[in-house]
Amino acid sequence: MVRKQTLATFEVASILGSQAVPVEVYFAGRYAYALCSTGRFGNPRSVYGRLTSVRGLSIEKYDLEAGKRLWSKVVEPPQQSTSYLLPLVLGQNHLVVSTKTYSSGRPAEVKVLEAGTGKLVSRIDLLGRGGNTSRLRVIGPPVMTNGRLCVEDSLGLTVYGGR
Repeated sequence: MVRKQTLATFEVASILGSQAVPVEVYFAGRYAYALCSTGRFGNPRSVYGRLTSVRGLSIEKYDLEAGKRLWSKVVEPPQQSTSYLLPLVLGQNHLVVSTKTYSSGRPAEVKVLEAGTGKLVSRIDLLGRGGNTSRLRVIGPPVMTNGRLCVEDSLGLTVYGGR
C-alpha cells in the first residue's frame, strides 16, 4: 500500500494577467521547476518524443521544503500564435527551454536562465544562421553536459560553454 503525503501546495502565478496552469514539472532535489501556460493544446509527437503546444509560457521555481515559490519568469507572453515547447533541460546552474513557432516573424529560440534566480542569461536563435525553416519540425531539445550546451539549429548544431 502506498501512503500519500502532501509535501507542499502552490498557486501558479498568472501570465501577464491571464490564468496559467502547470504543463510540466521537473524535480531537482528539494526544488521543483514548473512550466506553466495559459493554454495547452495536446501532446503531438515529434521524431524526438514529446512536443507540447502552448499559448503563453512561464517558468516557476518552488522550494518543496520551505513550501514557497522562489521566482516566476514569463518566457513567452500569451499571443494569438501557438508555440511548440520542447522538454525543459536542467543543468547544475542553468535551465534551458526551447520554444518554436511556425508563424513567420515569430522566433524559434532557446532561452537559457539562471536556475537560482530565473534571470535570462541568453537567447539562442534557431534560425540565426539561416537555413531551412521546415527543419524546425525535427530539431530536438538542447543537451547540457559537462558545463557545455549543445543546440541544434536550422543548419546543424552549435556547442556553447567553457573549454
